[in-house]
Amino acid sequence: MIRGLATFMAVAYLGAYVLDYIAIIPLLSADNPYYTSLALPLLLVVRMLLPGAGVAGALVVEGSNPIEAFRSLSMGRPSKWLPFSAGLPLLGYLIAVPFTVLMGGSLSPCGPLGAFFASSGPIIFMFAVIGLFILALIAGSTLNAVVALGEEIGWRWYLLSRFEKLFGWRASALIIGVIWGLWHAPLILHGYNYSSLPGDCGEAVRGIWALTAFIIYTTATSLLLTALVKHSGTVAAAAVAHGVINAVGGLSALLVEGSRFIAPPAGLSASFALVVTYLIIEMYSVREGRVD
Repeated sequence: MIRGLATFMAVAYLGAYVLDYIAIIPLLSADNPYYTSLALPLLLVVRMLLPGAGVAGALVVEGSNPIEAFRSLSMGRPSKWLPFSAGLPLLGYLIAVPFTVLMGGSLSPCGPLGAFFASSGPIIFMFAVIGLFILALIAGSTLNAVVALGEEIGWRWYLLSRFEKLFGWRASALIIGVIWGLWHAPLILHGYNYSSLPGDCGEAVRGIWALTAFIIYTTATSLLLTALVKHSGTVAAAAVAHGVINAVGGLSALLVEGSRFIAPPAGLSASFALVVTYLIIEMYSVREGRVD
């Protein structure tokens, strides 16, 4: 198992860090590290696939067939849990908006949504935002989910299956959350997720404070995604939820102003809100008598 884990971490971590410093970070703008180049989204997709490549390498080293990874997609109880997987992250980010206000931010459309609000008025704006969230939900649970599967096979199948035997799944989810957060470290330290959004939308956070906030965020998110995998029986549930999180996080960030340490897409308000959605799963499981 040690050789397999070492192979997985080498491919996932080394591959991601090399890609970051050679290709991705040079494309990031200090003022706005989002969509500064058409190549950037494609490179980020490649980055997300690296944990899946690490799983393939680890399985070969362990003497297993890499096709085994696809067993993680066995559908379990999809009729109930896949809709949960799409809906709970959306609920979490809707909760994150008032959490941001409670933590010192303000409910104020900013960036592109702020400009649209100023020109359209509140009624049209409200329906437009609802439409955008619906589109984000659809994109997140389909196209985004396919890309997110590259990560989820690594974090919520391969690592979870190895760590769970030693620590149980909840402790493993926390450990994997820290590993997952540090996997993003080069991007976070260069402003990704914690810079001010276009239109002076909130205060930027830099350096170790940004990385600390992000590790808290990935740990909270890992609890939610791992619970979905455990209760659904399929890593597809985590991929759907991950895809929706990526789709709606940035949209919710444009609804509030405040320090990015607190505000969405990955501030403390989002972390607390995603823990709330994790607790919803736990309470539901208790009611259904499926606690483990």
